[in-house]
Amino acid sequence: MKCLRKLFRGYLGMVGGIVVLGLMLLAAVVFAGGHYLLELLFFFLLLVFLVFVGLMVFGIVVLSHYEKVKQELWKIPGFSEERLGREAVKAPRIKNMVLCSDAVCYYGNTYLPQMIPLQDIVWAYQGQNPNEGFGLVICTRDGEKLSIPLIAKRKQREPALRYVLRLIARKNKGVLIGYRQEYENMFYRDLNGLLFQVQEGGFMDSGYLEQEYLQNDYYTKDFQ
Repeated sequence: MKCLRKLFRGYLGMVGGIVVLGLMLLAAVVFAGGHYLLELLFFFLLLVFLVFVGLMVFGIVVLSHYEKVKQELWKIPGFSEERLGREAVKAPRIKNMVLCSDAVCYYGNTYLPQMIPLQDIVWAYQGQNPNEGFGLVICTRDGEKLSIPLIAKRKQREPALRYVLRLIARKNKGVLIGYRQEYENMFYRDLNGLLFQVQEGGFMDSGYLEQEYLQNDYYTKDFQ
């Protein structure tokens, strides 16, 4: 699943940022070390070692989450790796997401790869809290509410978010889209009733959904 490798970008970007910061710190140590240069270099190397160990441990955690995403994808009824590859290429370029007719795969602020089957989504809307940044809120049939940042070019953020919401709506005919206080109350007070409403709407077969996107050019029209 080559398209899923973009889920490592957050972690790799963090590593790159730490390397740049380390080089700047090294330059500062050499420039201002004076008579204590050897001692400062020793502590710098010790710090580098500790950071390296921390990054390796966190890298293993990221890799384990990535493997879990792949395993969970295969558990989705009717999932096709070939279809995932085709759809991911045609979908909008969202840096932290891989989109297909079966699931939303992403990494968030912790850089850990995650996956949400589209059939598990009961309510989705644009985040309402400006302090959380631009992103998507997804509520699942398990009663879980997830805030997912959407990382894209500034001019493409709004179209990309609308694209994701439309993808969810095309897959789940009964899903709730957009924020309303009544949805909030229903989600927390009557989840079973909400689940029944979503299931009554039915789900689009992933193979048919891909063909619908191709025939109607939704890959282009929905990203506007």
